[in-house]
Amino acid sequence: KHGITLYTREPIPVEASHILDKIHAKLASSVLYDKDDTFRIFLCKTKAIYWLLSPLNRYGFASSYPLTDNIVVARTNLSSNTSRTYRTTNKRFLSDVITHECGHVLIARRLGRQTAYFKPKWLQEGYCEYIAGSSTISNEHGNALIRDQWEGESVPFDYYMWRRMVEY
Repeated sequence: KHGITLYTREPIPVEASHILDKIHAKLASSVLYDKDDTFRIFLCKTKAIYWLLSPLNRYGFASSYPLTDNIVVARTNLSSNTSRTYRTTNKRFLSDVITHECGHVLIARRLGRQTAYFKPKWLQEGYCEYIAGSSTISNEHGNALIRDQWEGESVPFDYYMWRRMVEY
């Protein structure tokens, strides 16, 4: 549906259609999107399968691979539209995770893989979070950290800040 193909070892529930609609709506709002774009999404229910398919990002929500444009997503639940990482209890809407990874594919397709590779991480990740419309941490939490001038290290906070930079 909408050029998005889901691959999973389990039956795909009816709720998946609504998730695909959400993904499509977010992608269609991107200037990089073309109506003929297609995406291959591999949904993983187990750590072993995710680690096999995504060896370079074993603890993230998902990975996209530029040479194949395949997207691999960790700990998915289509019925509840959720994805979780294997390292922490971080949880996000599956539709936002898939939209984020499709954003990486769009960047590589439109800018060229080599050009995309050399773009700053904050720009790539910030843009992907921007079209997804969310980050792992909420706006309220992120704003509180900014207000409190938090200086710790946190990948979710980095992604939140990068999204805010792109929004600006």
